[in-house]
Amino acid sequence: MANFDLQLNDFFVSEECGFLTEDPLVCLPPYFDAWNTLGQNLVFLLKSRQVRHRVNELPLLDHTRLRGFRQHALAHTLLSYIGNSYVWQDGEEGTPNKVPKQLAIPWCAVSDYLGLHPVICHLDGALANWQKVDINGNHNRQG
Repeated sequence: MANFDLQLNDFFVSEECGFLTEDPLVCLPPYFDAWNTLGQNLVFLLKSRQVRHRVNELPLLDHTRLRGFRQHALAHTLLSYIGNSYVWQDGEEGTPNKVPKQLAIPWCAVSDYLGLHPVICHLDGALANWQKVDINGNHNRQG
């Protein structure tokens, strides 16, 4: 039988957290503040039907400035929720046929990096989208 030298972290699995992303980021570096801000205000923008307007004003950010799995995971979460909000802002009426390049290009590239499709997935909704209830305590999922 072949001997494989495989480690849990090769698959982004943690001994402490299992499949949850260990200590997921809550904010990308300042270069990506346009995405951070849009993500933080998404509920308000959806309610006021301003998501498409704000996305259309986004600059095309250089996704290659993202570093490592955790930054890519958070970027995927942000871009996926922004993208779905862009499409479904008005419900089933008036859904756009495409998303603008300043969303599509980085979303597809980040998805490729992670081996995912540019859609909301389990990583976005659960595995990389949690925080500790007590920052100094055990890993308890809060979401």
